[in-house]
Amino acid sequence: MHFPYELQSAPSSFAAQARFRKSRMSSLFVNLRIVSRLMIGFGVLIVFVAGTSGVAIRSSSQSHFLVGEVERFNEQVILNQNARIAMLEGRLAVWKGLATNDPDDWIAAEKNFRQAQDKYRALADSTRDPGRRSDVQALNAQVARYVDELRLLRNIGGRNEMLETPGGQKDIEAANAIGRTITELSDPLSERYHKAAEQAEIQAADTLDSAMTIALVIGVAAVVIGIALAIFVARGITRPITGLTAAMKALAGKDLTTRIPATGQRDEVGEMARAVQVFKESMIRTAELVAAQEAERGTKERRQAAIDRHTQEFGTAISGVMAALAGSGENMRKAAVKMTEASRSVNEEACSTAEGARQTAQQLTSVAAAIEELTSSVAEISRQVTSASQVAREAVKRADASQATMRGLSEATTRIGDVVRLISDIAGQTNLLALNATIEAARAGEAGRGFAVVAGEVKKLAAQTSRATAEIGSQIEAVSNAAGNSVTAMTDITQVIGRLDEISSHIAAAVEEQSATTREIAGNLQIVSAAGVQASAAMQTMVEVSQEAGAISRQVLDAAGEIGTEAARLGTEVDQFLAAVRDDTGERRRYERIPGNGATGTLMVNGRSAALPVIDISRGGVALQCDWQFPAGTEASVTFPAAGGPVGGRVVRGDGRKLALVFRPDNETQARIDQILAAIGRTRQAA
Repeated sequence: MHFPYELQSAPSSFAAQARFRKSRMSSLFVNLRIVSRLMIGFGVLIVFVAGTSGVAIRSSSQSHFLVGEVERFNEQVILNQNARIAMLEGRLAVWKGLATNDPDDWIAAEKNFRQAQDKYRALADSTRDPGRRSDVQALNAQVARYVDELRLLRNIGGRNEMLETPGGQKDIEAANAIGRTITELSDPLSERYHKAAEQAEIQAADTLDSAMTIALVIGVAAVVIGIALAIFVARGITRPITGLTAAMKALAGKDLTTRIPATGQRDEVGEMARAVQVFKESMIRTAELVAAQEAERGTKERRQAAIDRHTQEFGTAISGVMAALAGSGENMRKAAVKMTEASRSVNEEACSTAEGARQTAQQLTSVAAAIEELTSSVAEISRQVTSASQVAREAVKRADASQATMRGLSEATTRIGDVVRLISDIAGQTNLLALNATIEAARAGEAGRGFAVVAGEVKKLAAQTSRATAEIGSQIEAVSNAAGNSVTAMTDITQVIGRLDEISSHIAAAVEEQSATTREIAGNLQIVSAAGVQASAAMQTMVEVSQEAGAISRQVLDAAGEIGTEAARLGTEVDQFLAAVRDDTGERRRYERIPGNGATGTLMVNGRSAALPVIDISRGGVALQCDWQFPAGTEASVTFPAAGGPVGGRVVRGDGRKLALVFRPDNETQARIDQILAAIGRTRQAA
């Protein structure tokens, strides 16, 4: 009851298995590298070309052998015919000698019989068939007997009375018996030689037809399979590249939702797709980073506005306090002057200490971030450079090997063409031999009619051989042209691989730039150390100034009581101001600085210009690695590739190791700075 169902479901199962096997083979082929696909395609074509060449060589060898066999059989037929003609002419001369007893007739008879013997011996030597060779030797023995009998017949030549004697009758009968034996042996033997020659010609024609058929089948199969492989390989490359191109155009249009195709392939296209996927992810992270920076910039601007507002309120409040303090009297003027000088000194040293501490914190932050980024970047870049170099070297080796193979194939087809021309020359010579044989048969008359037929067949065979060799020559020329085109294609592939090697060199240069960044980090560490030393010295000076301020403060101790109330009010206002500032912002720097990540800027100051590495940059200013020294306040400008124009500012530090600039706060300058920061951020994410 279940058999019909099983019979119906079986074909579906077989079809599913067939589809699965086809899909699996297609997947395996797609995951092969492009070089491997090309090598497989060319390998298949080379196998077919080698097969065609083998068939051509084998056919050529067989043709040589069969043509030699035909020529040998034709020579045997000619020898047999010439021997028979010599025998007939010799017997005719014998009968003429018996009638006239002319010595010339007897000499001609003996000469013809000797020629017949020589030709039969040559025929026996060239005959490989044991039966025919034995018959030729037996026939030659009968000719020798006839030559012996010739001496007896010569004694009765011209004497009719001797013909009537029993001895004369016996000699004549013996000669006739030998002649009949020779005729009985010669006629079947001649027929057998003719048949052997015809069979050799038929076999040669069949062999040539078979060789041409096999070569044609292999050639057609090679063309069909070559076209199929070319279409399959081209579609396997162009389809994913087309999809990848569309995805890259979408990414260029800021469409971060587009899907990157072919990321699962394990060939060069898959590597490109995965690289584009990494680029897409980097763009997404960059967009998120820019959004976060915009949000942070808004927060910082609100903090700065709060600071400005509280500062203004503080100024208004402190004005009233200072007006009240102005009436304290002349008695505090001298002490106030000294106190002001001491306070100014303390303030300057405190500011220097604060600046050193600020620079130390900034440099430590930059160093930590740069070291972390460079560690991962250099490791990844080194791995990619190593992989790219290995792939390029391997691809060059394989391309050189394929190119040498195709050159060998071209040389082989040239040698095959030489062999075909040799066959064509042999066919021409055979045609000439057949023409000569036809002329000789025409001269022989009726006796050479059969030989004329054989000569005609040999002539036809020579013509067929010429046409076949011409066709083979054209096919070999086509194969040679295809091999030449393949050599040119492999040369182009080698040039493409050379360009890949140049790209690897550019990547190596990028690694060197990362190394330069590392050295810059070391310089920053030295700067941090120097700033720490400066901070220590400033703190020591501040201690000394504080001691002097303590002495002076004792001088104004009496006046302090008078201004105590106002000082308390001033302290309250200051505390409220500082509390407000601490609530609105928790950091001393208005804008965050980011490392330069190998970026460069062209500095122009006082008529001098140079491209300098960027140490770090923010919306407020930039630090460049520069050995020039300029005083603070010097006007300068920096040009970046992503800015679209120069960014103006003034020098705040130029000590011969680092040049620090503060940017102008106008809107145009800030817009250009935002473009620069976005470009450096993308470079950082890509690294």
